[in-house]
Amino acid sequence: MFDMSYYTREQLQEILSELDAAIPQMKASHPDETELVMAFAERANAAGRNVSDADAGWFIEQLSAIQHRHSICG
Repeated sequence: MFDMSYYTREQLQEILSELDAAIPQMKASHPDETELVMAFAERANAAGRNVSDADAGWFIEQLSAIQHRHSICG
C-alpha cells in the first residue's frame, strides 16, 4: 500500500514563502499573464500534492493571498 506523507504546516509555510518571494522573477520570466498564471499554478500544484485534507483549505487561502498580493489572476 502506498504511504502518503504530508507536509507539516511549517513546511507548507516555508514553501509558500519561497513561492511568494519567487513571484517577481516569475513575472520577469513570464510577462504574458496566462503564462504567469500557468507557472504559478504549476508550482502551487506541485506543493499541493502533499497537503493533507486538514490543511487543504488553509493552503488554498494562502495561495489566494499570494495571488492577490501580486495581482495574479487565476
